[in-house]
Amino acid sequence: MRFLLRFSISLTLFCLVFFTTFGQEETTTNEAEAGDPVILRVNGEEMLLSEFNERFMFYANNLAAQQGMQMTPELAPMFESLKPQYLEQLATEKVLQQEGTKRGLSVEELVVDEQIAQIKANFGSDEEYTTALSAAGLSSEDLLRRLIAEGELGRRTVEAIRSSIQLKPYQLQLYYDQNKAQYGTPAEACARHILVETQEDAETVQADLASGISFEEEAAAKSIDPGSAANGGDLGCFPQGAMIPVFEEAAFNAPLNEVTEPIQSEFGYHLILPYERREAVTAPLEEVRDQVTEGAQNDVLRRLLDGYQANAEIETFPDLVAPVVPEATEEDAPSEDTTDMESSPETTEEGTMDSSTEESTEETPETEEGE
Repeated sequence: MRFLLRFSISLTLFCLVFFTTFGQEETTTNEAEAGDPVILRVNGEEMLLSEFNERFMFYANNLAAQQGMQMTPELAPMFESLKPQYLEQLATEKVLQQEGTKRGLSVEELVVDEQIAQIKANFGSDEEYTTALSAAGLSSEDLLRRLIAEGELGRRTVEAIRSSIQLKPYQLQLYYDQNKAQYGTPAEACARHILVETQEDAETVQADLASGISFEEEAAAKSIDPGSAANGGDLGCFPQGAMIPVFEEAAFNAPLNEVTEPIQSEFGYHLILPYERREAVTAPLEEVRDQVTEGAQNDVLRRLLDGYQANAEIETFPDLVAPVVPEATEEDAPSEDTTDMESSPETTEEGTMDSSTEESTEETPETEEGE
């Protein structure tokens, strides 16, 4: 899904979900040409490079904080490669914000005031709060207020779109039929195993089992799998795809309660004892109607948001924020007797972001959304 639905704001300063806002004053072409070029244009609304850089500083500071790091001059270059991706994120967010405005949505100052007050409550003084704003890459509280308003506008827009989606019974049935695996328990196999390093070790285990030693005892004594040896080799029950293919094949198909021949894998040699299999169970539609309704609405919502993106006039200029590639030095240059190599065809990045959406082969549920 091309849209990333990041439309909530945390009440703590360093866990804000990032929403980018555009400058409130109109920008003329002359201003853009005066050293602060346009980096993004969405349906005629422009954002300048200076605005982008300030937003990105906030984004990078918070991203570093989420990873337990503090932004430093040494760390900052590591985030530069994220700028083109972040630029596309800004475009999708702006499309959503514009859709909300077209629907007559807005955010009351009181809502912003309340969130500001809750954020301030995390700090002992106004000075600490101001310092935290600066450390997070925010130039002022005004910027924080706009970020909060943008986030709330995005959330309200999504809810307004969702509430306009009216699904008919046959559409719920269609979605349920196409996604039955989500509404039940998959088939499972339950097995024990003994893992050893070599074929010879596996044959020794086979001999021990044939002499009457229980599988559980032998697993505890000989298995090199620390996760299951103490439990008599029991791995519990697991669905298809949870184990490596050779192990899964035996667990789901070998005779129950019979130890397999040694099976080699990248981990060593396994002797597997399947002891139970459970068939997949799908819950009836009536039992999971609420979940199906939510899933179907989300599916339609994603398609609608992708449609808004596809129909928007979006121009991005990622070259303005592309990482600088160091120029080659004489030491890097090939020697004269080096055989010429064919160079790869050059690729260029268009100034306009691709706004096309993938064609879906599935039948899309109809909605009452009048977009």
